[in-house]
Amino acid sequence: MSLPQASFDTVFGSNRHRLQGIAGWPEVATLGRANLQRLLQLARDQANYLLSTSAERAELAELRSATAWLEEQLGAAAVKPLFPRLRFESFEVGDEVQIYLRDTEHAIAPNGWVVARITAKEKSQRPDFNDGTPNAGYYWRWTATAEKPLLPGIHALAFSTSEPRVIPSSELNALVRDLREDPAFVEIYAANAWRDWRPLWCIERELACDAAKMDMRAWVREAEKVSR
Repeated sequence: MSLPQASFDTVFGSNRHRLQGIAGWPEVATLGRANLQRLLQLARDQANYLLSTSAERAELAELRSATAWLEEQLGAAAVKPLFPRLRFESFEVGDEVQIYLRDTEHAIAPNGWVVARITAKEKSQRPDFNDGTPNAGYYWRWTATAEKPLLPGIHALAFSTSEPRVIPSSELNALVRDLREDPAFVEIYAANAWRDWRPLWCIERELACDAAKMDMRAWVREAEKVSR
């Protein structure tokens, strides 16, 4: 099946921002099963939305073609890390994660990354997260707890689902591997992860963090050095 002709805006609508770092459909085909499954879900959501409006038949036909193409790509898709902007309730209590803390004020992280486990999940709300869209301001608030302190006297930190500084340990290990085996994927992952707002643990504790300087490629390289 040939590449879809529809634009990302047509296929993903208001979720277009979740594809940050992905240049086009050829890149989508390389993203792995978890990312393709999430994109397929978003495309189906957009299709349902357009069916409830006065969308043109040509637009609906393009969207259906793109959805069929995504379904076809899933058949031979490899297992790869899920992009931060595509996460949706993607953690479970008990999961082992790695937290990047080198850019957090007062953090105790000699190697940048610190191992922790998810210990709590709750639905939370912040007025400053409200952008006017349905359910805006509400988010999943996760807590990760480490054996050693993450900040002076503090073993647990809260974060939101799309926080790029928190990655399942298995996925960070895969990104380290892909530095050699699939560097193009790491580049796309890093571009998707970039965001210029502080992590929730810094917002809640009023800690400094120059989020605009985040560099996921460099952070993965730091993890590679530790794993040697």
